Amino acid sequence: MKCLSFCAAVLAASLFFISCDDSTSADESSERSESSKVDTVYVRDTVRIGDSLNVRDSVRIKDSLDVRDSVNVRDSVVVRDSLNVRDSLNVKDSVNVRDSINIRDSISIKDSVRIKDSINVLDTIIHDTIPNCTTVNNDDGSITLTCGDDTQVLYEALCGGRSYDAKTQVCEGGEIKDLCGGVVYDKESLLCENGTLYTYFEDSRDRQIYKTITLGEQTWMAQNLNFRVQNSWCGGGVHGTSTEGDCNVYGRLYSWATAMNIDAKFDTTKVEGQNVVQKPHRGVCPNGWHIPSIEEWNSLYDYVMALNPDVPYDVQMKADSLWINHGKIDGRKIEAQPGMNLTGFNALPAGYRSRSFSTVTSSIENGNFMNEFNLTYFICSDEFSAGSFSQQAFYGYPLNGHAYIVANKSDGFMKMMASSVRCIKD
Repeated sequence: MKCLSFCAAVLAASLFFISCDDSTSADESSERSESSKVDTVYVRDTVRIGDSLNVRDSVRIKDSLDVRDSVNVRDSVVVRDSLNVRDSLNVKDSVNVRDSINIRDSISIKDSVRIKDSINVLDTIIHDTIPNCTTVNNDDGSITLTCGDDTQVLYEALCGGRSYDAKTQVCEGGEIKDLCGGVVYDKESLLCENGTLYTYFEDSRDRQIYKTITLGEQTWMAQNLNFRVQNSWCGGGVHGTSTEGDCNVYGRLYSWATAMNIDAKFDTTKVEGQNVVQKPHRGVCPNGWHIPSIEEWNSLYDYVMALNPDVPYDVQMKADSLWINHGKIDGRKIEAQPGMNLTGFNALPAGYRSRSFSTVTSSIENGNFMNEFNLTYFICSDEFSAGSFSQQAFYGYPLNGHAYIVANKSDGFMKMMASSVRCIKD
């Protein structure tokens, strides 16, 4: 239906492109002789017609034409700039439009239409214009119109004779180019997601593709690590159960020792002085990437807040979906501003997987997933104590006035609690 409207619009535009000599008002147009309407109309600037215009052969218009009701053209229409038709346009043969056409209601074209730039159709419903017809959306900027034994392909937008989707593509210099957030980009080197452009790379170990984002002088993964190793689990698991979530959405969760790719004993004992952690430390990250340190998490915070000091850090870093932006403390409901993902970092509420050992309260069951929609912890290469690491965290609700914790030497999270990993480029 949209495609048919497009064709109608194209036809209208062509019809008015042919004329290019003088200026004619609505009244002057009505005073034209019948013979001038039968053969050729030449207009340099603008023509406004109150009711209808009938042309037997051709019309050439240099600039624009506004028609209130209908236009009937027997042969061809050529329009250089724009054509505006309020109701309907009927063309028997062909229409050529250089720039744009705006049609409010309907257009019927018998043979062919050529459009250089764009056509906008406001209202037309193909079944109202052509009864007993069916349409099929071809998902390529065109529809197939079938009326009895007659089948035609109608195009919403054409570029060099090829159809394209005007919502996600643009025609430049006769070439179809892809758009992301209104910006032309190269699909071979960039990924587009929700209007944000990302670079990307392939992990040679398992061929997984990761989006990346450069913030200041740092390049980060724009999604959680999803490299499967022993003692790792899919994030976003069902709260309070051992049911894993979706690795393709949330990535995997790792204990600190697993993420650091060192002996599991270091989940409960200090590594300090044992020469097992390097700076930078690769851990389970792909080659050329490493587990971020306190200093690197803080550099990221400083850069983001310098760009938008009036927007909370978590709002700029958290994804704009999947979070539940409220919680309860001492029975009191508290809420946080929803994430906007202004940086493209796209922090997700992957939660964590609990494990019990001597210092964990009995209410936390071994192997259960916790708070999957309200928080996420990112592993830091720096340890806080024998049993905890310095945490980088985001919450769906504010704690002490903030819905985040920037990695520091005063806040730790238990090493045995499996958490998310975001790698940073060497």
